[in-house]
Order: sequence, then structure tokens, then C-alpha cells
Amino acid sequence: MKNNRPQWLMGASRLMHGAVILVSVLLIIYVSYDILNGIALVNTDRYLRFQFFVCVVFLVSLFVDWWISEHKWRFLLRNLFFILVSIPYLNIIHATGVVLSEEAYTYVRFIPLVRSAFALAMVVGYLSKNQLNSLFTAYLVVLLAGIYFASLIFYKVEYGVNDNVTSFPLVVWCAFMNVTTLGSPIVPATAVGKVIYVFLGFLGMTMLPLFTVYVSNLIKTKPHLTRTRSKRSVRVKDKAEASGSTPS
Repeated sequence: MKNNRPQWLMGASRLMHGAVILVSVLLIIYVSYDILNGIALVNTDRYLRFQFFVCVVFLVSLFVDWWISEHKWRFLLRNLFFILVSIPYLNIIHATGVVLSEEAYTYVRFIPLVRSAFALAMVVGYLSKNQLNSLFTAYLVVLLAGIYFASLIFYKVEYGVNDNVTSFPLVVWCAFMNVTTLGSPIVPATAVGKVIYVFLGFLGMTMLPLFTVYVSNLIKTKPHLTRTRSKRSVRVKDKAEASGSTPS
């Protein structure tokens, strides 16, 4: 189907997608730096302004894509999750005067990070021309992002409370061990830590089988691709011989 949308509007959509990737990376770095350095940014204007800007970029990008979409209601339903995680909840909480604990603020701060993870997954997936590779790459990015964000939260709530939590790299290693369902030497001491362990196990059970499917498909399709390429080479050679020339 021919796209009749104005070129400037399509360009604006691509520009906003690039902006989403940029602010996503900056947000991940920002939150990671704060948590790993023990910086508490509860209700501070600096972080509130930054997260509001990030959420505005997310929402504007969704609005531009919605404007381009031919089926707008379908677009809204399909992207409802992304719309919900792009809302600047911290700014709304601050404006309404609702008081939350530092721990609750930390969890609310992670909501836009979910949007960031999916944005990175989609862009990385687009880089692959093969549909299966694209889907596999997107799932891989989501898996790694889930492990990293879960590690951040676990480190935030367990460090200083759990004597076994001595460094962030150790927490990341334990997260990978839990995803593979092998278990880890760190036993969570908080309720949130226990929930994260359950989440990591669930993430591993749902995502890791996709790797098996991907490898199986590669094994099945590789001989077919080899035969297809061989037949194509034979046809090119036959055409070259028929025309009395050799292929370059």
C-alpha cells in the first residue's frame, strides 16, 4: 500500500524515534549512576525536570506515530502499555502533594525505564533484515534489560541490609544465575528482593526457550538456504554460458 503521508511528517517520526533512543540511554545512565553511588533523589527538582522531559519525548513520539497511523484506535490499543509507562508519574505525584517513601519513589522512577528498554529492543531489532533475527534480537535486549533493571532494584533494597550483597557486579552475576534457574548464593533479606528473585526465574522460564526455538530454526533453514544459493549459482552460470559470456 502506498504511503500518502507527507514526507516531513515521516521525517518527524524518524526524528522522534532517534530522540527516544537518545533519552532512553541517558535515563538508564542517570538512574544507574544514582543508585550505584547511593544518591537519593527523592522529590528533587533536577531529576523531576529530567524525567518530565524524557516522558514528554516518549509521548510526543507516540503522538506523531498515532497521527501517521491510518487506524488510530487500533494504534491506541496496540500501544496502550507504552502510553501508560510514558506518563510522568513522579511529576504528577509531586504536583498533587502526595508523599511517598524513598523506596516507593525508587520504584516509580523505574517506570519510564520500562519504556526505554522496549525502545532499545525495537531499534536493535530493526537493524536486522531477517524477521526471525529481528524478533530474537528484540527478545534478547528485553531479557538483558530485565536482568539489569532487576539487579539495580535488588542492589538498592538489599545493599546495607543483606551482608552477602557486597557489590553490584555480584548482584548481576546472581541475577543471571537466577534467570538460568541455577540459583545463587545470595538469599534475599527483603520482601522486594524475594519478589525480584521470583521475577527473574519467571523471566528465564519464558524467555530462554525462545533461544532453543531460534537455534532449531537456524539448523533447519541452513541446508535450505545452501541449496537455494547453489541453484541460483547454477542458473546464473547457465545463463552466462547460453549468452556466450562468463559471469563476472
